[in-house]
Amino acid sequence: MNAIPLFSIDPAVLTSQLDDDSASAAVYATLEAWVGANLNHELEVFLATTDPKVTTYEWYTQDGRIEGRNLHEDWIREQIAPVDISWTLEDLLMRLYGAVAVACYTLRVQAVEHGVVVQAHSDETVVLEAHEGGWRVVHVHKSPHGLDEELPR
Repeated sequence: MNAIPLFSIDPAVLTSQLDDDSASAAVYATLEAWVGANLNHELEVFLATTDPKVTTYEWYTQDGRIEGRNLHEDWIREQIAPVDISWTLEDLLMRLYGAVAVACYTLRVQAVEHGVVVQAHSDETVVLEAHEGGWRVVHVHKSPHGLDEELPR
């Protein structure tokens, strides 16, 4: 079942805050598709919105930098997608620098796993680059809330 994303920001407000409305709308659409692809395990959308040489920092999954999209691509292929998932981007700030865009936000997720409602949220920074055919995610940094006590760094 595909969930309907819940957003806490009006895209019209977002685009009015950036220099180029058409580019900012395209960046926002790519970011929205990329987040949804990761959470809903939509491999084709993930591959279309993620640069093959993406770099990622997720201290809670691996020490150091993750290079390339193989880890996440494998995860999307192998893991069962959650059911009844909804998510929101809160406190979204997007900056456009020509062919580069930076998005910072808090991602809040709610899903049902084994009949139990689970919630998670993390602060994330995503860097996108303009490529022929659209924008692609080239760098991600994730810092989940509430894991400091549970996982070593």
